[in-house]
Amino acid sequence: MFTLPSYFQKKITKTFGKKGQTWLEQFPSLLDKCIQKWNLSIEKPCENLSYNFISTVKFQNGKKAVIKLGVPNPEMETEIESLQFFAGNNSVKLLDYDKEFGVLLLEKIKPGKQLFSLKNNEKETLIFSKMIRELPVPAPENHSFPAIKDWGMVFKRIRKTSSRKLDTDFKRKLDKAEYLLSELTKPREQKMLLHGDLHHFNILFDEKRGWLAIDPKGVIGERIFETARFLHNPYPQFLQNKSPVKITEQRLEILSSELNTDKERILDYAFIDCILSSCWNIEEADEDWKYSIKCASVLEKIR
Repeated sequence: MFTLPSYFQKKITKTFGKKGQTWLEQFPSLLDKCIQKWNLSIEKPCENLSYNFISTVKFQNGKKAVIKLGVPNPEMETEIESLQFFAGNNSVKLLDYDKEFGVLLLEKIKPGKQLFSLKNNEKETLIFSKMIRELPVPAPENHSFPAIKDWGMVFKRIRKTSSRKLDTDFKRKLDKAEYLLSELTKPREQKMLLHGDLHHFNILFDEKRGWLAIDPKGVIGERIFETARFLHNPYPQFLQNKSPVKITEQRLEILSSELNTDKERILDYAFIDCILSSCWNIEEADEDWKYSIKCASVLEKIR
């Protein structure tokens, strides 16, 4: 039986607490239940695990897929629901799932190279622009997805729980992000089901179907919000570039043209997303929570 890496176990416990610890203890039996339910074998577990156990699997008929097994939580449920609505159009196909087990069976993307592997900012941004035009779908009438403004509730939580840790500049950025969010999410916004975490590592190439999105969070908002996560990624390479400002300016030119949207709106959403990311990292006790603050500072230089 596969032994979970210690860094992964630590992250699960840190993120999910006692629920995570229980899940880790039950993992061998959960994996065995999945093997029996779908009559499959574990082939090649992913080396860099984050919040889920991920592995290539093989069915008895020889076909391969990917299993994603994690602690059952609301984000997993919205991922399942998102993939159902995207229905494999510009996204990985959801083959089956079991919410009780906390498992998704997904299409195997081959060769699965990440968008970041192109090492070409212009090409990456053009491919990303096409993905934004084609992936989002109209928000369904009945759903359990959060809206972008719901994500903004973390701003208030951070003020209450972490005010002593926040310096003047971050408090200013927090105020600014909260204001921009209230302005950009007024009733006039177009209601679309968005991926919510679309960036260089969540877009993979399939030899038969082209570029496909994976790991959606599922959030309701206007299409342009989908540009936000891309603008301050990939992590940590974005800030390691000689000129993050120039890279961002090139992305803005392409995104604005391809999506027929003004640059300021794209920048504002990206700024909001940077502060959202830092707040979530603070809540998860992530030591690198200031990274997104630095990204927000880069964005503020572009006006």
